[in-house]
Amino acid sequence: MIDFEEHFNHGDILVLAFASGDGIRFEWGDYLNKLQLSHILFRDSLSQQYTTGTMGIGDVAETVQYIKDMKQGYRTIAIGLSNGGYGALYLGKLAAVDKVICMSPVTGLYIKDEFDSKWHHRLEPRPGPNSPNIVDLKPLYLTGPVPIVKAFIGDGYGTELDRQMVERIGVSHMTVLSGAAHADVGRIVRDNGMLEEELLG
Repeated sequence: MIDFEEHFNHGDILVLAFASGDGIRFEWGDYLNKLQLSHILFRDSLSQQYTTGTMGIGDVAETVQYIKDMKQGYRTIAIGLSNGGYGALYLGKLAAVDKVICMSPVTGLYIKDEFDSKWHHRLEPRPGPNSPNIVDLKPLYLTGPVPIVKAFIGDGYGTELDRQMVERIGVSHMTVLSGAAHADVGRIVRDNGMLEEELLG
Protein backbone atom coordinates (compact mmCIF):
# COMPACT_ATOMS: atom_id res chain seq x y z
CA MET A 1 0.00 0.00 0.00
CA ILE A 2 1.19 3.50 -0.87
CA ASP A 3 0.20 6.26 1.55
CA PHE A 4 0.77 9.31 -0.62
CA GLU A 5 -0.45 10.72 -3.93
CA GLU A 6 1.13 13.56 -5.90
CA HIS A 7 -1.00 16.01 -7.91
CA PHE A 8 0.69 18.94 -9.61
CA ASN A 9 -0.87 22.00 -11.26
CA HIS A 10 0.47 25.38 -12.25
CA GLY A 11 1.23 27.93 -9.57
CA ASP A 12 3.57 28.45 -6.66
CA ILE A 13 1.54 26.84 -3.83
CA LEU A 14 2.00 23.24 -2.72
CA VAL A 15 -0.45 21.83 -0.17
CA LEU A 16 0.44 18.81 1.96
CA ALA A 17 -2.92 17.34 3.02
CA PHE A 18 -2.97 14.82 5.89
CA ALA A 19 -5.98 12.53 6.31
CA SER A 20 -7.58 12.12 9.71
CA GLY A 21 -9.64 9.02 9.23
CA ASP A 22 -9.43 5.28 9.08
CA GLY A 23 -6.10 5.04 7.25
CA ILE A 24 -7.81 3.92 4.05
CA ARG A 25 -9.04 7.13 2.49
CA PHE A 26 -7.16 10.19 1.35
CA GLU A 27 -8.81 13.50 2.22
CA TRP A 28 -8.99 16.97 0.68
CA GLY A 29 -8.17 15.85 -2.89
CA ASP A 30 -11.41 16.90 -4.61
CA TYR A 31 -11.34 20.23 -2.83
CA LEU A 32 -7.72 20.98 -3.74
CA ASN A 33 -8.31 19.89 -7.35
CA LYS A 34 -11.23 22.33 -7.52
CA LEU A 35 -8.90 25.11 -6.37
CA GLN A 36 -6.32 23.90 -8.94
CA LEU A 37 -3.61 23.78 -6.30
CA SER A 38 -0.66 21.42 -6.46
CA HIS A 39 -0.93 19.01 -3.58
CA ILE A 40 0.36 15.82 -2.03
CA LEU A 41 -2.16 13.70 -0.16
CA PHE A 42 -1.03 11.63 2.82
CA ARG A 43 -2.85 8.93 4.76
CA ASP A 44 -1.87 6.85 7.76
CA SER A 45 -2.71 3.24 6.89
CA LEU A 46 -0.73 1.92 9.88
CA SER A 47 -2.77 4.07 12.31
CA GLN A 48 0.41 5.47 13.86
CA GLN A 49 -0.52 9.14 13.48
CA TYR A 50 2.33 9.64 11.01
CA THR A 51 4.99 8.85 13.65
CA THR A 52 6.49 5.93 11.70
CA GLY A 53 6.72 7.68 8.33
CA THR A 54 4.85 7.10 5.09
CA MET A 55 4.31 3.80 3.28
CA GLY A 56 5.98 4.14 -0.11
CA ILE A 57 8.44 6.80 1.06
CA GLY A 58 10.05 5.52 4.24
CA ASP A 59 10.44 6.42 7.90
CA VAL A 60 9.94 9.88 9.38
CA ALA A 61 13.40 11.12 8.35
CA GLU A 62 12.84 9.94 4.77
CA THR A 63 9.35 11.47 4.71
CA VAL A 64 10.72 14.79 5.94
CA GLN A 65 13.45 14.73 3.29
CA TYR A 66 10.86 13.89 0.62
CA ILE A 67 8.77 16.90 1.66
CA LYS A 68 11.84 19.15 1.68
CA ASP A 69 12.75 17.99 -1.82
CA MET A 70 9.21 18.43 -3.15
CA LYS A 71 8.65 21.89 -1.67
CA GLN A 72 11.51 23.54 -3.53
CA GLY A 73 10.15 26.57 -5.41
CA TYR A 74 6.76 26.44 -3.68
CA ARG A 75 5.05 28.21 -0.83
CA THR A 76 4.22 25.10 1.15
CA ILE A 77 1.17 24.69 3.39
CA ALA A 78 0.33 21.61 5.47
CA ILE A 79 -3.31 20.99 6.39
CA GLY A 80 -5.21 18.40 8.42
CA LEU A 81 -8.10 17.69 10.77
CA SER A 82 -7.73 15.94 14.15
CA ASN A 83 -5.07 13.22 13.70
CA GLY A 84 -4.40 14.75 10.29
CA GLY A 85 -3.80 18.03 12.11
CA TYR A 86 -1.19 16.24 14.17
CA GLY A 87 0.47 15.00 10.98
CA ALA A 88 0.43 18.48 9.48
CA LEU A 89 1.93 20.02 12.62
CA TYR A 90 4.50 17.28 13.18
CA LEU A 91 5.84 16.70 9.67
CA GLY A 92 5.25 20.33 8.70
CA LYS A 93 7.50 21.55 11.52
CA LEU A 94 10.21 18.97 10.80
CA ALA A 95 10.18 19.78 7.08
CA ALA A 96 10.08 23.57 7.69
CA VAL A 97 6.93 24.29 5.70
CA ASP A 98 5.77 27.88 5.44
CA LYS A 99 2.37 27.45 7.07
CA VAL A 100 0.23 24.89 8.89
CA ILE A 101 -3.57 25.02 8.93
CA CYS A 102 -4.79 22.62 11.60
CA MET A 103 -8.40 21.87 12.49
CA SER A 104 -9.26 20.29 15.86
CA PRO A 105 -5.67 19.05 16.07
CA VAL A 106 -4.21 16.49 18.42
CA THR A 107 -0.87 17.75 19.78
CA GLY A 108 0.02 14.98 22.21
CA LEU A 109 -1.20 12.00 24.21
CA TYR A 110 -0.19 10.53 27.56
CA ILE A 111 0.13 14.13 28.86
CA LYS A 112 -2.21 13.78 31.81
CA ASP A 113 -0.47 16.33 34.01
CA GLU A 114 -1.72 19.12 31.71
CA PHE A 115 -5.38 18.11 31.64
CA ASP A 116 -8.16 17.78 34.18
CA SER A 117 -8.42 14.21 35.50
CA LYS A 118 -11.93 13.81 34.08
CA TRP A 119 -10.39 13.74 30.57
CA HIS A 120 -7.51 11.37 31.29
CA HIS A 121 -9.35 8.43 29.72
CA ARG A 122 -9.22 10.31 26.39
CA LEU A 123 -5.43 10.62 26.62
CA GLU A 124 -4.72 6.91 27.16
CA PRO A 125 -3.02 4.80 24.50
CA ARG A 126 -5.26 2.46 22.54
CA PRO A 127 -4.99 -1.10 23.85
CA GLY A 128 -2.93 -3.52 21.80
CA PRO A 129 0.49 -3.78 20.16
CA ASN A 130 -0.21 -1.14 17.50
CA SER A 131 -0.63 1.83 19.81
CA PRO A 132 1.24 4.76 18.27
CA ASN A 133 4.29 6.21 20.01
CA ILE A 134 3.00 9.77 19.77
CA VAL A 135 5.64 12.49 19.82
CA ASP A 136 4.56 15.35 22.06
CA LEU A 137 4.48 18.44 19.87
CA LYS A 138 4.87 20.91 22.74
CA PRO A 139 8.69 20.73 23.05
CA LEU A 140 8.97 20.58 19.26
CA TYR A 141 7.04 23.84 18.87
CA LEU A 142 8.85 25.64 21.68
CA THR A 143 12.24 25.37 19.95
CA GLY A 144 13.76 26.45 16.67
CA PRO A 145 11.98 28.04 13.71
CA VAL A 146 8.23 27.47 13.72
CA PRO A 147 5.94 27.75 10.68
CA ILE A 148 2.99 30.12 10.73
CA VAL A 149 0.19 28.12 12.35
CA LYS A 150 -3.52 28.89 11.96
CA ALA A 151 -5.81 26.71 14.08
CA PHE A 152 -9.56 26.22 13.86
CA ILE A 153 -11.52 24.57 16.66
CA GLY A 154 -15.15 24.26 17.67
CA ASP A 155 -16.84 24.52 21.04
CA GLY A 156 -19.52 21.88 20.42
CA TYR A 157 -19.63 18.11 20.85
CA GLY A 158 -16.30 16.37 21.50
CA THR A 159 -14.24 19.58 21.68
CA GLU A 160 -13.46 19.59 25.40
CA LEU A 161 -9.70 19.19 24.87
CA ASP A 162 -9.30 21.02 21.57
CA ARG A 163 -8.54 24.54 22.82
CA GLN A 164 -5.93 23.28 25.25
CA MET A 165 -4.41 21.04 22.57
CA VAL A 166 -3.83 24.17 20.48
CA GLU A 167 -2.80 26.55 23.25
CA ARG A 168 -0.25 24.14 24.78
CA ILE A 169 2.01 24.40 21.71
CA GLY A 170 1.94 28.19 21.65
CA VAL A 171 -0.43 28.79 18.72
CA SER A 172 -1.79 32.33 18.89
CA HIS A 173 -3.83 32.38 15.65
CA MET A 174 -6.90 30.40 16.66
CA THR A 175 -10.48 30.72 15.42
CA VAL A 176 -13.30 29.18 17.47
CA LEU A 177 -16.36 28.10 15.46
CA SER A 178 -19.40 28.43 17.71
CA GLY A 179 -21.34 25.21 18.11
CA ALA A 180 -19.08 23.17 15.82
CA ALA A 181 -18.34 19.58 16.84
CA HIS A 182 -14.77 18.26 16.76
CA ALA A 183 -15.29 16.29 13.54
CA ASP A 184 -17.25 19.05 11.78
CA VAL A 185 -14.62 21.79 11.91
CA GLY A 186 -12.91 20.75 8.67
CA ARG A 187 -16.14 20.70 6.68
CA ILE A 188 -17.25 24.06 8.07
CA VAL A 189 -13.91 25.75 7.37
CA ARG A 190 -13.94 24.31 3.85
CA ASP A 191 -17.55 25.14 3.00
CA ASN A 192 -17.61 28.71 4.33
CA GLY A 193 -14.51 29.77 2.38
CA MET A 194 -12.19 30.17 5.38
CA LEU A 195 -9.83 27.43 4.25
CA GLU A 196 -9.58 28.83 0.71
CA GLU A 197 -8.79 32.25 2.18
CA GLU A 198 -6.01 30.75 4.31
CA LEU A 199 -4.58 28.78 1.38
CA LEU A 200 -4.66 31.56 -1.19
CA GLY A 201 -4.30 34.63 1.04
